[in-house]
Amino acid sequence: MPEIHTFRVDTASSLAFVQFLRIVTATANPEYLSSIIVNNLIGSISLPDSAPLLQALPNLHSLSLDGLHSAEILQRDLAGAFPRLHTLTVAGLIMMESTTTSTWASLRNVAACPIPSVQELVLRFALEGRRLDPPMAVLDGDIRYALRALDWTLLDGVLSVYKDVALEFELDRPSLAISQAQMADTLRLVESVARDRMSARARQSVHLRVYWKVPSTDPHDT
Repeated sequence: MPEIHTFRVDTASSLAFVQFLRIVTATANPEYLSSIIVNNLIGSISLPDSAPLLQALPNLHSLSLDGLHSAEILQRDLAGAFPRLHTLTVAGLIMMESTTTSTWASLRNVAACPIPSVQELVLRFALEGRRLDPPMAVLDGDIRYALRALDWTLLDGVLSVYKDVALEFELDRPSLAISQAQMADTLRLVESVARDRMSARARQSVHLRVYWKVPSTDPHDT
């Protein structure tokens, strides 16, 4: 059977994800599959359909979940299904339009369904603004409001079940319409507000990173 090391699904329904995973596990040796990347999953995952497939991946080392529903793969009955999973990445979005749209609530799933084998948890959130033509700069006050409106107690819930946690804010310069002269100040602003909203425990434990998004050269992202 062929060796497939990474299984990636981009913008798929939950049904399609299960179907793709079924095809991969049926046509390739599941023991070689070490990484799964799920981007922008649409709809809730059916545990009866997905559990047998995910439990059949004994050497899964890395799992990356990005998008509104992707974190729903993390369900309590699957917590022990990944005995060798080392790195779990949960990525999401904080979008500042007329109102703030956010996937921050996915941290509730992360805390409720800890995976004992995970040694490194990465929480990565893209910070984006309005995509207008012509672009309109996002004000410092908008950024402060969006970050302060998040339920930061959810981060403490994650820290109660994971020890090594990295929290990353990836800023999208085109949509934020930030000038080059403002870039350093904007990074400092995001870091300052985040640290101010964190509990004392989180400030001591979480590895906080704030950076500008680098344009992707991956053909999947075009």
